[in-house]
Amino acid sequence: MSMGIFCCKDKTLTSKEGRSFMTASIDEQIARKRAAADKQAARAAALKKELRDLEKKKAAAERKARTHRLVEVGAILEQTSGMTFDTEDSRRALSVALTEQLRYTDGTPFTRGGQIAEAVGMLLGDQK
Repeated sequence: MSMGIFCCKDKTLTSKEGRSFMTASIDEQIARKRAAADKQAARAAALKKELRDLEKKKAAAERKARTHRLVEVGAILEQTSGMTFDTEDSRRALSVALTEQLRYTDGTPFTRGGQIAEAVGMLLGDQK
């Protein structure tokens, strides 16, 4: 049985069985577009997940680097002071000692922590 194409009054192509090609074609286009949209949505979701995973990885690396740096600085402080700061009280006393507002003989305020930062800055400036 051959499938012929006939033209109707409304210019819609039909088969011998009377099915409309234009309607089927539009339905197929809609289905293809929906499938493409679903595929794009899935890809977008996958990209968002990859981005979140990369951001988590970056944050973890930054946390690890900061923790390592803090451990090294703490070790230097303990080594140079000859003390261990293994209690909350000793760490609190260290904090007070470094942040306590003191005054030079001319009345200019300073902190020991500021003095350390200034000395380190000067040493680093000498290296440049």
